[in-house]
Amino acid sequence: NYIINPEGELSLPELNKVYVKGETLLSLEESLKKKYEKFIINPKLDINITKYRSVSILLNGEVNRPGLYSLDYITRNNSFIVPKLFDAIKQGEGITNNADLSNVVVIRDNPISEGGGKLKTRLDFLALIKKGDQSQNIRLMDGDYIEIKKSEEPIQDQLLEITRSNLTPNQITVFVNGNVFKPGMTILPTGSSLQEALASVGGKYPLSGQIKFIRFNRDGKTEKKIIAYNSEAKKNTPQNPLLLDRDIIIVKKNLLGKTTSILTEFSAPVLTGYGLYSIFND
Repeated sequence: NYIINPEGELSLPELNKVYVKGETLLSLEESLKKKYEKFIINPKLDINITKYRSVSILLNGEVNRPGLYSLDYITRNNSFIVPKLFDAIKQGEGITNNADLSNVVVIRDNPISEGGGKLKTRLDFLALIKKGDQSQNIRLMDGDYIEIKKSEEPIQDQLLEITRSNLTPNQITVFVNGNVFKPGMTILPTGSSLQEALASVGGKYPLSGQIKFIRFNRDGKTEKKIIAYNSEAKKNTPQNPLLLDRDIIIVKKNLLGKTTSILTEFSAPVLTGYGLYSIFND
């Protein structure tokens, strides 16, 4: 066994250091045969990889946590399970609402023996999730750059498919405040909706009004919406949207609820129930 060092060199008997980075197994065999002809008559070589180091990839675009990641080869039953595109995207801890999984770009170094330079391909990763098309789940190589392109509008059927898969984290954290029974942070399964978040905190108090919905986007912008609550709204509709990690839900009081609250706060310190009854009947 001979180890390729971080500089891409292989130290071999007689030959000393040989630069092998960017070679394929076949091209390396051919080049080493030529080199060994100086020392061995009719050299025969059979090269195999016995252990892989981690693959370093850069994940960018419409994922929650873009960045540089290391993916390991897994050894099982004397064979290797190679890191694939699915593994890389999963490292990003889920995708944004505007991710276009049908338009994933992978750029990688082309082996020197095959001309060098860069190779670029576009993949329909959604076909893997929806149809099980494994041809879209390519093996990753060291130095690969992966970018998930942005769609101008959320792709609703894609979001539903993703929340049913194990591509995203199992749980999200949402903050619910305002006119609810148990305000505060709540942890929900990925793919939960606004109504499910409200149910998790015990529901709304009577005299509740509109709902203020706040989402912090990756670009630093804040998305704010006013939602008219509708208990009959279907999941993944404007009145009952799917939630993302760190969404904020604020349930407002309606006008009557605000008035009642003000009267209670004003009158409670100084009036008994009978006194308050007398005021309204004068």
